Amino acid sequence: MSRRRGLVPEISLRAATPADIPVIVGLIEASSHEPWSAHLVTQLMADPACWGCIALAGGAAPAGAALARTAGDEAEILNLVVEPSRRRRGVGATLLAEIVRTARHLEATALFLEVAIDNIAARNLYSGAGFTTVGRRADYYVHDSDIRIDALIMRLDLITSIP
Repeated sequence: MSRRRGLVPEISLRAATPADIPVIVGLIEASSHEPWSAHLVTQLMADPACWGCIALAGGAAPAGAALARTAGDEAEILNLVVEPSRRRRGVGATLLAEIVRTARHLEATALFLEVAIDNIAARNLYSGAGFTTVGRRADYYVHDSDIRIDALIMRLDLITSIP
């Protein structure tokens, strides 16, 4: 099997811990129009229903992170972020697969997320993993302090989708 040019040769994952809060915040700041504060990430990580993972590419510095939480029999991806220079190399797909695996392990039956309508790469990642659009949130994201962007609500059925 040949590899696509630019693929990260090895991506390892580890559970996110409170010590990773600066790493997560830094990745979000480098990759998002809407950075999250350390306070917000600290609050999320303190929630027992929240979990996350850190992706390391080739044993190097963190290449991405994902945070999710469960509520009853549903789970939600709160943020999935890949360091800009590591995009399109399998990091996002690896993080997403781990979130799906963990949600199934926690007995969630569905996994939800919101994604900006203008984030084509993320939309392709999610739809390629079997997520379908089930709704829309008007003006959900604010880009560049005044540009409002709708979000698509996407859902993955964890019972019928292929693991």
